[in-house]
Amino acid sequence: MRYPRICHPRLNPSATWPRPLALMLAVFALAAAAGAAPEPDALLSHERWREHKYGISVRMPLDTVQLATSDVPGDPLARMACAGGSTINIFIRQAQEPQTIDEIKTAAINQIGFVQPSAVILDEKKLDFNGRPGVMYFFRIPEKVEKNERKKDPWVLGQAIILVDTHTVALIQLDVDAAEFEEIRPVYEAVVNSYEQVDPEQIVRQRAAQIERGKAWRASLTAEQIQSAIVAEQWFRIVEQDKDIGYMRITQRKDRRLQDSGMRVDVQAHLLINNATYDTLSNYFESDDGETEAWSIRTTVRAQASRGAPNTQSVSWAETGLRADGTITVNREDPQGAVKTHEWDMPAEGYISQVDLYTLAPLLREVKDGPVSFYAYYSNAGTLSFRTEMVEPLPDGGFRVRSQPSIDHPEQVSDYDA
Repeated sequence: MRYPRICHPRLNPSATWPRPLALMLAVFALAAAAGAAPEPDALLSHERWREHKYGISVRMPLDTVQLATSDVPGDPLARMACAGGSTINIFIRQAQEPQTIDEIKTAAINQIGFVQPSAVILDEKKLDFNGRPGVMYFFRIPEKVEKNERKKDPWVLGQAIILVDTHTVALIQLDVDAAEFEEIRPVYEAVVNSYEQVDPEQIVRQRAAQIERGKAWRASLTAEQIQSAIVAEQWFRIVEQDKDIGYMRITQRKDRRLQDSGMRVDVQAHLLINNATYDTLSNYFESDDGETEAWSIRTTVRAQASRGAPNTQSVSWAETGLRADGTITVNREDPQGAVKTHEWDMPAEGYISQVDLYTLAPLLREVKDGPVSFYAYYSNAGTLSFRTEMVEPLPDGGFRVRSQPSIDHPEQVSDYDA
């Protein structure tokens, strides 16, 4: 999923930027709002957006109308669309060399001035999160320039930069029309002030505990429960911003592969994104004794032709995987036909198969003591990953599963009926 490009700090200390005249103007201080600032609970949900690699989280605005996530390089990890058209975007940025918060702030402000020469600083203040330094500032931009297009309505860009470690920062960015800024500012600042980061040693302990909970949950499932979760055929709509962009068909059945009997899952997906169609055919097999599994995935992308003309331009990617004798082997073929082979030892504990990811999802309802985690292969990243499942009850008696297939990739949200 792609979003409009929004300016973010470049953390290359060797980059040099012209000093824009606009940034040499006087800094205008905003008038302090009358009365006490609203309490966070009046502005924010108790639901937190979480990033699992660095243990970062923030509370979400109460008026969030859409939460979108992306694993496309350069896109925000999370994009919170709020009432009134404002957006709050969260990025993680890394540098090759260690930098201080002041060096990062200077590079970010210079870059904004270079991209938006008419930008004027409205306000700036330092932040501190239990000794973890940060900075927050706002720019008023009379004329927005984006991809060679000018938008004449003035707007405000807010950025909060927080030092995660000496090479990494979290960036929480506000994009709002100037006319709406005073209303959304307290909400944005409350989101920033809700920032939390788990200590690295605590992350290690949490992941170990989550793996143990995952093992206990998997061991608790009876053969009858697993059989009851198998659905012969399922169809899903794929929707983006209330618009259908594709579908997915999943079938599950008993099957044989060579001498092994087991479970087979077939997935057919069709998507239309940015005037291109994406068609994926996948099949997964796991033996009844759990000792072997195999899968194949093929994705073809076709550019949409003009009306009435056939879609002739296409490129394809293919992947095959095999787990046997404690080794996971994956072959990935690019559109040019080049094949790369990757191999891992199967984790001694906490591994879950590709078939299980599809067949056991409805049984996650029984997870009640916090998130559970597993080691599982993740095709989008082409690697063996640490996977986390968080389960939340829904008011109608159903439940929601927040799946993070890798610590480097955003959550995927699925709702299940009662």
